Amino acid sequence: MYSFMGVQAVDLWFRLLLVALTFAICVLGGRAAAVAIMSHRSKRLAQLQRSQFRHRMAQITVRRRLAEIVDMGAA
Repeated sequence: MYSFMGVQAVDLWFRLLLVALTFAICVLGGRAAAVAIMSHRSKRLAQLQRSQFRHRMAQITVRRRLAEIVDMGAA
């Protein structure tokens, strides 16, 4: 009788351990996926901001050059 209960107890603890391990793996996997997505979005946003900055600087340069050309033509 005691050995049967002991086997059941070991089986129960094994199942609980397996459930806890599965849960931990799922939680860690979910967090890893979320971090990867956020990191990817952050990199894409940084690239977009760099591109927009370069575009604005190019526009400013072109406008200044055009203003110089107009000033040279008026003089």
